[in-house]
Amino acid sequence: MKRSYPLWILVYLGIAALAWVLAGGLSMYLDLPSLAVILLLPLPLLVATFPLREIRNAFFCVFHHAVDGSELRNALVVFSTMERLLLLAGLFGVISGLIGIFSHISSAEMIGRGIALALLTPLYAMVLMMAFTVPLRAAVRRRIAREAPDELV
Repeated sequence: MKRSYPLWILVYLGIAALAWVLAGGLSMYLDLPSLAVILLLPLPLLVATFPLREIRNAFFCVFHHAVDGSELRNALVVFSTMERLLLLAGLFGVISGLIGIFSHISSAEMIGRGIALALLTPLYAMVLMMAFTVPLRAAVRRRIAREAPDELV
């Protein structure tokens, strides 16, 4: 992983924030229920799947060079799982939002809340995936390919 990764993440998030501001204001894109679904729903499943030590080691593998092939393969599994959990949390938000819309079809306020949940949850999932899981997984894959070129990644 390049040392400039944090800088480029800030640039990416800044461009996303600028696009949201230009599209009507940043506050339009902030929704606490959607944030809760994306940030809190995948976490217990990730911790249930991997020991905290393994999750920490996955991040360590990306930024440190003294790791072996098995640690890199474990990191790849952790980041792939994180990505899938974010995707599923986004889908959970879409389905929950649609259920909210259809169950409160006569209330404009509740329809708005349901639409926000249905649309912002996958947006948040995509932002997190593009900022973290995809680049981290790619960095681990590159390292595996460099250190064990015969191995399928």
